[in-house]
Formats: sequence, C-alpha cells, structure tokens
Amino acid sequence: MKKKDKKQIIIEKSAELFHQNGYHNTGLNVILKELQIPKGSFYNYFESKEVLAVEVISWHIANTKILFEEAGKDHVGVDIILSFFEVFFTRLKSLNYHNGCPLGNLMTELSDSSILIRQELLKWVIFLENEFFKLLNQIKPCQEEENKSLASFLIAAFEGVIMKAKVEQNGKAIEQFEKYIIKSLLKEYL
Repeated sequence: MKKKDKKQIIIEKSAELFHQNGYHNTGLNVILKELQIPKGSFYNYFESKEVLAVEVISWHIANTKILFEEAGKDHVGVDIILSFFEVFFTRLKSLNYHNGCPLGNLMTELSDSSILIRQELLKWVIFLENEFFKLLNQIKPCQEEENKSLASFLIAAFEGVIMKAKVEQNGKAIEQFEKYIIKSLLKEYL
C-alpha cells in the first residue's frame, strides 16, 4: 500500500472515530488498534494527534466542497443550500440523531483548547458562509450586507439545530428549522 493511501485510511478512520466518540475519547491507541498499525507508523504520517485532527478537519472541508459541487449540478441558487441541509439532516436521521455534525462536535470540544484546530475549523465556517453568501447574493445582489449576515446566521442556526436534535434525539428541531428558517426566512430567496 502506498504511503498516501495509508495516510488517507488513517484520516478517514480517525474522522469516523472522532465523530462517534469525540476527539478526547478517541485515544491514539484506539486509532492504532482499529487500524492494526504500530505507533511508529502513525508518526511517519502525523506529528501528533492534534495534527491528525487538523487533517481530519481538512478532509471534511474537502468533502463539503464536493457536496456543494454535486448539489450545483442538480440545483441552482438557494436550492443548493437546501440540498446541503438535506444531506446533513438525512444523515442525522439515519444515525437516529446520534453523533451530530462531525465538525460541529469538534468545534464545541476543541475550539478553546487548540489554536491550530480552531483555525482549521474556522476555515470550514468561512467556506460555508462564503458559499451561502454567494448563492444568496445571486438572487438579491443589492442586499450584500444583509446576505452576509443571513449566511452567517444560517450556519449558526444549522449547527444549533443539529445539536438540539442530537440532545433531544428526535427530528423536532429539524422540523422547526424547515418551517421557520427555510419556509419563512428564506421564502423570498426561493
């Protein structure tokens, strides 16, 4: 197996474990045991678990970009945003409202403890805000400041809904989000 392939396998398995158990509850030994690799092999690819977490976040960002590209093939404008929400909400439902958003979880767990990780997480938030802003601004270009604020609010509401659904372990928050955010707040963009 090529070095890049093994590194990618470590990133993807770690992403899965961080999502299921959290960063702090996923010790390096758990990752090594799951992948059946020696500790020395891990350090050939990553300087530390923190650096691994940055790579995991970067992998999630790349997947989010792909999600937007895919949605853009079948949708236009705000429908791309709605498609993005639907992918996450469907995934959350399929997990019986457990685990939440992989990056949202890392945000709440690690933003105060690692500048390196916080900066990488911020890249995801900025990417989403910029994508949402672009799509909103296509429809209402004369409302640039409002569109920037709305894009930021949508990210915060989206993450809040996922956390609330995770805590309640049901889809009520998602239903409210669809009713009040999508059907009311985004009505003029649809």
